[in-house]
Amino acid sequence: MEITVLINNCVHRPDLKAEHGLSLWLDLGSDCILFDTGASGLIVRNARALDIDLKRIKGIALSHGHYDHTGGLLEVLREIDRPVPIWIHPAAFEKKGAIWGKGIRDIGIPFSKEELERNGAMFSFSSKPREIMPRVWLTGEIPRRETFEDVEAILLRKVNNDWEKDQILDDQALIIDSPKGAIIITGCAHAGIINTIKYGLELIDTKRLYAAIGGFHLWHASSQRLERTLDALREYDPRLLVIGHCTGMEASARIKGIFENRCIFLDVGLKLEI
Repeated sequence: MEITVLINNCVHRPDLKAEHGLSLWLDLGSDCILFDTGASGLIVRNARALDIDLKRIKGIALSHGHYDHTGGLLEVLREIDRPVPIWIHPAAFEKKGAIWGKGIRDIGIPFSKEELERNGAMFSFSSKPREIMPRVWLTGEIPRRETFEDVEAILLRKVNNDWEKDQILDDQALIIDSPKGAIIITGCAHAGIINTIKYGLELIDTKRLYAAIGGFHLWHASSQRLERTLDALREYDPRLLVIGHCTGMEASARIKGIFENRCIFLDVGLKLEI
C-alpha cells in the first residue's frame, strides 16, 4: 500500500503547491481511494505533477463537511469525468461556520449536493461504521469518551436560522486493518485523536496501533489537553506518526520530540509505503 500527500499546509518541492487543507491518495494495489480533497482545485494540479491518475479512483471518503477537506471535490469530479461513489456522513452538508473576528465565516462544503451530483457524485451517507473495501473501514460517528478532548467553541452549525456550537458529529476516520497493526487516517480528528484511535482499534478488534496519519487538531489545545494527549500516544506506542494540517506547531514539535524518527510531517508530495 502506498499513501501520497496531495494537499497539506506545507510543501518542500517547487513543482508542488500547498494550501490550508488535506488530501491523501491511497493506492491499495488494484484499487485507489481519495481521502479528502483539500480546499480548492489545486489537488488536480498536484496530482498531475506527481503522475497520479485521479481517474483510477474507486471512491472518495470525506472526513467531514469543512471546506478545507471538500473544496477540491468539484474539480476532482470533473477530472474523473464519470460517476464515483463518495462516502460521507449525513450531517456533512449542514450549514457550518466559525467565529472569525467580529463575524461568522462560512466554512462548510462550498458546493450544493445537487451540483456535485450533476458532476458525477454518487453520495453514500452513513453515520455507522462500514467496510468500504476489504480491511478498509470508515468509522462513522466517533464516540466522545475522553472528555478532555473537546470541540472548539468557535466552530458552529446553523439550526433553524440560529448558530449553535457544532459538535461536528460528521467527523470520521479511515481505519486500515493491516498485518502490522491498525493504520488510522484522520482529516482533523475533531472527535479527538485519542477518541479516534481508541474507537478505530475497537472497530477492527486489535490493540496494536501501527500508524496514525493526518491532522490531530491540537493547534488551539490547552496545555492540559496536550499533555494528556501526549501521555496517551506514549501508551499506544505507534511505530509511525505522520502529522500535519491542523496539528499545530507546538503540538507537532512536542510529538516529534517524543517519537523522534517515528514521527514525520505531512508535506505535499510525501509518499509512504506501508
